[in-house]
Amino acid sequence: MSKSKFTTAPAMMACDSSRTTIDAAKEWLRNHTAKGGECPCCRQRVQFYNRPLTSSMAYVLILIDRYCRSHTDWLHVPSHLSSLGVGEAARGGDWAKMVHWGLITREPGGVRRDKSSRTGFWRTTDLGHAFVAGTASVRKHVLMYNKKPLPKEEQDPNPPLVSIRDSLGNRFDYEKLMAGGVR
Repeated sequence: MSKSKFTTAPAMMACDSSRTTIDAAKEWLRNHTAKGGECPCCRQRVQFYNRPLTSSMAYVLILIDRYCRSHTDWLHVPSHLSSLGVGEAARGGDWAKMVHWGLITREPGGVRRDKSSRTGFWRTTDLGHAFVAGTASVRKHVLMYNKKPLPKEEQDPNPPLVSIRDSLGNRFDYEKLMAGGVR
């Protein structure tokens, strides 16, 4: 049996309704999950982490937005990226996490034959358009737990913000991309 990762004795945090409230367990998790730990209630590994908006994500957002500015239909992003000859690193699907910043939105109601909602059809949001245009900034990181963003009220109320240029960094040329280039 693996050794527990608790910093306090597990018995002290057992989820016994007469001894520990859910709020106490949540508080313990908040204080002990930056480096990862074991939930005192379910023993699941838990870790909060800051998910950054990467340069590849910003690059793909510009390509999606360019399409959406001139089309009203939903864009099948994987096919579009392939047709543009975009490298595998940018096509890998990390771009879909931009939904956590509110920059893109998934086609509602789309379902594949296997019942998955991952159809690949997306559009940029108004915030996504403004971010690409350079008139809006977004948080540099989204605090995640169990592969999902924490609710807004649990995110940092004064996060560091980034622009599209900040997000692209030195890997991509904003002016060339906005002029229609693919790199």
